[in-house]
Amino acid sequence: MEGKINNINWVIEKVVSDLRAVRTSQKFSKEISMLDRLALEELKIDVRHKKISRESWILWERPVCGHIKHNIDGAAKENPGESGGGGVMRDSKAKVIIAFVYFYGTSTNMVIEARALLDGLRLCKAFGIVNLVVESDSKVLMDLISKKKSHPWFISSYWLEMMLLVDQL
Repeated sequence: MEGKINNINWVIEKVVSDLRAVRTSQKFSKEISMLDRLALEELKIDVRHKKISRESWILWERPVCGHIKHNIDGAAKENPGESGGGGVMRDSKAKVIIAFVYFYGTSTNMVIEARALLDGLRLCKAFGIVNLVVESDSKVLMDLISKKKSHPWFISSYWLEMMLLVDQL
């Protein structure tokens, strides 16, 4: 019985720690609900609203000669919510080689980013495109792929095929 209590305490500490990390590392654009606020305050987690700066300059850079740049993006109305994703592949002269867009139904942002990447990689393979450079606004996804880190369970159904295609292209 004592071992079970220690495990429960460890789980509670881990959840509180993770909540604190998420709350301090992310910027929230919406106020949280009163119930969530009370729960977080009880756990001594900062509940102050954080403003998001919405302006930033983004510049697309051409890939080096002989390479194709594959830019992908995905989004959900809510998280989860109705979602879609797509991408465009361009050569070093900025000529569009392939462009695509898909409606994915109800899903989360991370899953949609992964699905858009996978769909783009499938198209590259089908059209014989190699020497691929991938860009995405999803730093988490790009870090997972470039460092071949362990992936979240909710993209497991796409992960193996993505890794195989990344190695081939």
